[in-house]
Amino acid sequence: MLNHPGRTISIHDVGGLLGDDYPKSFTPCNITSGFCVAGIYPFNPDVFGEDEFLPSAATDRLDPNIGER
Repeated sequence: MLNHPGRTISIHDVGGLLGDDYPKSFTPCNITSGFCVAGIYPFNPDVFGEDEFLPSAATDRLDPNIGER
């Protein structure tokens, strides 16, 4: 973007832009911390608060095509 301002990035540019840095990001420390932040290992069922599940409440409705049972 610095070398070509105003030019959009296409799918064909992604490999050249990420080719060097993407493999460097897969360190054991980064992988392990990803599991920790998600609460997978060590297992932490309380890693997400109740407020973080509120967006899914929109899907807790009955299907109008099925009707009530």
